[in-house]
Amino acid sequence: MRVGDARTLHGRHVLALLVAFFATILAVNGVMVWLALGSFPGMISPDAYREGLAYNRTLAAREAQRALGWRVQVDATGQGLSRRLEARFADRGGVPLRRMAVTAMLKRPVTRGADQAIGFIEVLPGIYHAEVEFPLPGHWQLELKARRGATEWKMERELWLN
Repeated sequence: MRVGDARTLHGRHVLALLVAFFATILAVNGVMVWLALGSFPGMISPDAYREGLAYNRTLAAREAQRALGWRVQVDATGQGLSRRLEARFADRGGVPLRRMAVTAMLKRPVTRGADQAIGFIEVLPGIYHAEVEFPLPGHWQLELKARRGATEWKMERELWLN
């Protein structure tokens, strides 16, 4: 091996390699941040500040709802994306709660445009049904509301569709 054949590593080569390495890291991170913010902006509520200020009212409403003693059971039956949602309402003593206005909002946590409002009808005393055609399988959030006179009751449940 001759002296002139060996490649030597100079300071400018090391500097160029370091600059290229960190430029690649910054470029990949920039693309990942851009993709992440484009797919989910992170905003759950458009007015989170005011909702935070009203948190004591939210806690009082939950306590009033708990004091009602209503028992609610929600089930989703069926196959595929066509499901029947059934909500059973009973008071503290197990007596079915009749003549209620029951509605729900189905929300897809990670997909925009798939949310849908649904209404329930009373099929038997205290038993309410809604036929739902889900646009996509996977994770859904059900926000159920029931109103009887001036009394309003709310709950949230997660649904997983295969």
